Amino acid sequence: MGAVKKVLACGRYVSNSLAKNLAASLSANHEAPQEKLSDREFQVLQLASGRMITDIARKLSLSVKTISTCLSRILEKWA
Repeated sequence: MGAVKKVLACGRYVSNSLAKNLAASLSANHEAPQEKLSDREFQVLQLASGRMITDIARKLSLSVKTISTCLSRILEKWA
C-alpha cells in the first residue's frame, strides 16, 4: 500500500527487494561498488531502498530527473 501512495504522490518506488537484488548482484561479481558505479550512482543506491525519487532528490539537492537517470544507469550496469 505504501508503494501505491508514493507513486500516486508523483514519486517512484524502489522496493527493498530490488535494492537487495542489486546489492547482491554487485557482491556476487566480487567487485567493489566503486568499480561498477560512479560515486553519485552509489550514493543514490544507498538512499534508494524504499524511498521515493523525490525524497532522494531532496536529500541530495539534485533534480528528480538526475536521480531517475542514476537509477536507470545502475540498472543498466547490473543487468
